[in-house]
Amino acid sequence: MRRGWTGSALGATARALPLVLGLLATGCVRSRTPLPPVLLVVIDTLRPDHLGTYGYERETAPFLAELARDGAVFTDAFSTSSWTAPATASLFTSLHPIEHGVTMGLFAQKESHHDAGAAIVRRLPPSFATLPERLRERGYRTFGLAANANIGPEIGFSRGFERFERLHGLSRFDSAPAPALLAKLQEWGIDGKSDGSPFLYLHFNDVHAPYDRQEPYLVEGKPRPGEGPGARAKRSLYDSEIGLVDATLRELFTRQPFWRDGLVIVVSDHGEELLDHGAYGHRATLYGELVRVLLLVHGPGLGVKAGRHRGNVSLLDVLPTLMDLVGGSQDPLWRGVSLAGLLREETKGDALGLEERSLVSHRVRASQGQERELWSVTRGSFRLIRKEDGAEELYDVASDRGERVNAVDLHPDVADRLRKELGAFLSSVRPLSGGELQEVPLDAEDLRALEELGYVEKTGKRGG
Repeated sequence: MRRGWTGSALGATARALPLVLGLLATGCVRSRTPLPPVLLVVIDTLRPDHLGTYGYERETAPFLAELARDGAVFTDAFSTSSWTAPATASLFTSLHPIEHGVTMGLFAQKESHHDAGAAIVRRLPPSFATLPERLRERGYRTFGLAANANIGPEIGFSRGFERFERLHGLSRFDSAPAPALLAKLQEWGIDGKSDGSPFLYLHFNDVHAPYDRQEPYLVEGKPRPGEGPGARAKRSLYDSEIGLVDATLRELFTRQPFWRDGLVIVVSDHGEELLDHGAYGHRATLYGELVRVLLLVHGPGLGVKAGRHRGNVSLLDVLPTLMDLVGGSQDPLWRGVSLAGLLREETKGDALGLEERSLVSHRVRASQGQERELWSVTRGSFRLIRKEDGAEELYDVASDRGERVNAVDLHPDVADRLRKELGAFLSSVRPLSGGELQEVPLDAEDLRALEELGYVEKTGKRGG
């Protein structure tokens, strides 16, 4: 049964009241001064080590490399989760998944495909303002285009946008290719002038499985030790999808060059496993290939200096940084920190404590009607992963970037410290109230699309 997606006008007003009062209390009011255009690009499932900017064997994204040369690149950026819904919710709120409550996203509840008639999702708490809501209150006109099944009104991602659309094919959960998003933008006609100060959120899904052959950008990868021709071919397809998104972004900037004069932030929500730990995709693990993300900030006109920054940063930091750069206020409930001072070279990285900062990632695995949690905590060069059965793994990525050798017995003092930090986090963090469960009806085409994306297996088990 579908429950109260919109509610009455009176109910909507009551739910919005805490948001309005909160914005007034933090001084978040419309600006009377010109605001720079803001472009936030999310490239779904992009692992940064497949970009030349991050040391890949070749340049898969030459346009992003151009932006990186004039912008700031964070070499050690992490997601709060290893899949889209929780990670993007953290990007929009600067809260951990356990706080904003979006820990699952779309998945089938029934064990059989044939009678799985609905997906259960938890919406973002309406009492807490999201990134587009805060920018709209700041004075921006807000636009959003997404191609991922999870990014839509069901979970609350469309809140705060003056205009939002999730592009799809036969089903509402089919992914639209990057050129389709560009074509839709042309229809909207955002020009940076008549529309006032625009904020645009673009969420590409091309790099997500299944990887299609993008011929103009297909280059066979160099053989790797132990990698068979099939695995190399699949990696090449993955890279060709990166090339398509990169070319689409170049075309966007050609058609709408005003974005170069504003603030551009490019991130990935999570990465992808390409047999790094014996599998494909982004199922229920928290290894580095899944939680390391791209974080690129370009804004010379806002004082953002070109350079590379070491130290652990998070998707949690994007909202505080963005608001700081456009003159907005900070929310004391945000878990991230503003990197604006670092970007403008007003603050040293060590002043923010990035090198010794602890970052927590979380993943829920649903199996046979039960939900089990996985956790990781990253501090300095060490990463502790606690699996769903309680087993722990420790990796020193300074010497073991691929996280192959479990060093929990080699560094018991480090493992104990990270274990205590994770325990302190779990004992202190509290979920926000108000993120109600929603039932989303699914038809046969919906299920087919979710299956293709890996969110529903043919056996009816829930995917990642």
